[in-house]
Amino acid sequence: MRRFFIPMLCLGLLTASCAGAPMNLSEFYGFCIMGPLTGRDICEDQLVCGVYRANLSREFESLDQCLAVCRETTRRQNMEQAMRGCGGTINRGNSLCNQYCRRKYTPASPQSQTGS
Repeated sequence: MRRFFIPMLCLGLLTASCAGAPMNLSEFYGFCIMGPLTGRDICEDQLVCGVYRANLSREFESLDQCLAVCRETTRRQNMEQAMRGCGGTINRGNSLCNQYCRRKYTPASPQSQTGS
């Protein structure tokens, strides 16, 4: 029974996270801090992910603006945290940051068409 349940749970979570629906900040943070449990380093995932979450907590005028914040946050995190073994968390944060922006600020969304 357990052999069946765990893969189905993982598949459900993967499907829900890849559905393309907008991601809220709580989901972003949860996905970000839930890194692999093996080979952990001394990185404080909550600190790194919290910086991304704080930087995403405002409204942006466009997808490009949001993605620029992801790039800048990643650049800063690489300078500040990478030496502490946070490369995996930074990469995960950057990937999720980009997903967050692309889901929230798609070209077809009404928010991005209001300026046209």
